[in-house]
Amino acid sequence: MKPFTEYTQEDSSSSFYYRHFTSDSLNFRWHHHSKYEITLIAQGNGTRYVGDSIEQFESDDLIMMGPYLPHTWYSRTGGEIFVIQFREDFLGKTFTNLPEMVDLKVLFENSRNGLVFGKRTVEIIKKKLLQLEDEKSIKKMLLILEILELLASASDVQKLSKQLFKISPEEKKINRIDKVCSYLNENFNRKIILYEVAEIAAMSPNSFCRFFKGTTGKSFTDYLIDLRIGAACKLLIETDLPISQIAYDSGFSNLSNFNRKFLGIKNVSPRDYRKEYEKHSIK
Repeated sequence: MKPFTEYTQEDSSSSFYYRHFTSDSLNFRWHHHSKYEITLIAQGNGTRYVGDSIEQFESDDLIMMGPYLPHTWYSRTGGEIFVIQFREDFLGKTFTNLPEMVDLKVLFENSRNGLVFGKRTVEIIKKKLLQLEDEKSIKKMLLILEILELLASASDVQKLSKQLFKISPEEKKINRIDKVCSYLNENFNRKIILYEVAEIAAMSPNSFCRFFKGTTGKSFTDYLIDLRIGAACKLLIETDLPISQIAYDSGFSNLSNFNRKFLGIKNVSPRDYRKEYEKHSIK
């Protein structure tokens, strides 16, 4: 997916951007920008794309991303969203070089792959984000620093994208990949052939495969499988459907292929994945 450059909002009265809003839906909008971003989807569910990571998300999805890491969320239902954006030097060009800021520097570096945080950290950060709405001036800045310190010291954190993305400044906005990915989001659960997707992108199949692999780090087939496995995880958690039915509803033509692909991506069988979730939910 070739992301377009998003020109983030600037505010002369603040060194960072903060927004708390609700949305009826989240459209597929593959983009990147020059700032660090902390996003909390407090209410909502759908599919999250960060770099080469494709995962289902639920409410209380907390992500931090470094500059130029392409990302988007896709949801038909939308939700409640918090966003903070800032430059690395938002407190001065030498800020992160101070000896006291070594943990923060590590956080910034790791965020270039995208970071997802666990529920324990989310509970704390959500309260701080709500406080931001009522604070002004230096107290607001201190809250931002507190949020960053909490993220830097969090133990319930995982990297998302295996690939680091380096974006060319000459890159043009390309709409066709958005059309392709929106189409896949709507149709992943049926048989999809390469030719029909390449046709949507107005490219030959060979050119499309090179384009897709070169910009996402994934082949078209692997991307589609990730979408299907993500949908299957949601069904395993939220329904009591038989695993064979879930395989079919997620776009797999046979159960053995589904089990093999699921194990390869999640390192656990579909049955054990469901059992593990049920065990934790009981607690």
